Amino acid sequence: MAASAAGNPAAAAEQKAASAATMPLKLQAVIMSGAKPIQRNVSFQLERFDKGRREMVANLTGGVADVKLQPGKYRLTTAYGATVIEEDIEIRSAKDLPHEVNLNAGEIGLRMIPRNGGQAVTTPIDWKVLSYRKNGKGERDVVFSANAAETEVVLPAGWYLVHANENGKLTKHTIEVGAGTRYVYTLVRK
Repeated sequence: MAASAAGNPAAAAEQKAASAATMPLKLQAVIMSGAKPIQRNVSFQLERFDKGRREMVANLTGGVADVKLQPGKYRLTTAYGATVIEEDIEIRSAKDLPHEVNLNAGEIGLRMIPRNGGQAVTTPIDWKVLSYRKNGKGERDVVFSANAAETEVVLPAGWYLVHANENGKLTKHTIEVGAGTRYVYTLVRK
């Protein structure tokens, strides 16, 4: 027969100590070091590592997030746009809080014009942003895709290759994404 906390002072003390051991963790993401925290469209996922097992403990969206955690080791996955950062964190005491995730990312806008000096195309285009470096199979990974006349996305800082497919006509362009910056790339139809 299991002892209830109400009838067993030792069990009640254990439950109280366990709940007191939780600490409030404030999670926030910044586009680059020194920037203000992003206030919306960020998702945080926390998994606890416990004796070789992983257990989902929080899945939060919005901007700055608050969660109460017990001390231990966690895998934190932070996503904003097409930028995803995974990191292992350990919560031991209040000095480990809050936790800031540096996305080291930037925002890009993509649009196309039919010729130099022309107006932006208003019909949908199949956009693909590909990794600049090839993977182990000798191919580029698709990092982001959209079907729209114009699109924008947040990407980790670095170099990428853009493919714009407009009714079977492919236009390619190499782009750079800088941390904390916003670039709008205008491709000229090939």
